[in-house]
Amino acid sequence: MKHKIMMLLLMFLFIPLAGCGAIDVHTGAEADAIQTVADAEATAIEMQAAEEARQLAIDREQARQLAAIKAEREREAAAVEHQINLILDIAEAKAKASMITAAGIVAMVLVSGVSIFGIYSGLYWLNKRQAIKRYEPRQRHVGQYLSYNPHTGIQIVQPDGVVKYLEARHVK
Repeated sequence: MKHKIMMLLLMFLFIPLAGCGAIDVHTGAEADAIQTVADAEATAIEMQAAEEARQLAIDREQARQLAAIKAEREREAAAVEHQINLILDIAEAKAKASMITAAGIVAMVLVSGVSIFGIYSGLYWLNKRQAIKRYEPRQRHVGQYLSYNPHTGIQIVQPDGVVKYLEARHVK
């Protein structure tokens, strides 16, 4: 038991003294190790920061490219919308032109109908007037052919001025 107590006393006395020297020895090595680890961690943090900066630059570039693509698509959509509006305007103009043309055709048909009616009426009136003149007495020439009727025959003026009827059976 006495031996154990002595050992404990020695331990309590020598261990702190030994530890002080060891701490000095270990402190330099540990400081170098800590410095090396700190440098490694700093390098790792710097590399991570550089990687994040590079990734951020890539993200910014992709965002810029996406914005450019979006702007290009908006310009294309605007161009397509403009073309559609032009096509609609052209179709509307063609429809108006077709309506105007149809109205013009109807007007021409009406004017033509009125003109044809006028011409027909005028010819009818002239023909009626001619028919009235036809029955007025007039000078007939000898041998003049007056008319042909399949039932009565041919009317010819004789040298004495008398109209002779040749029967239809004599005429072939």
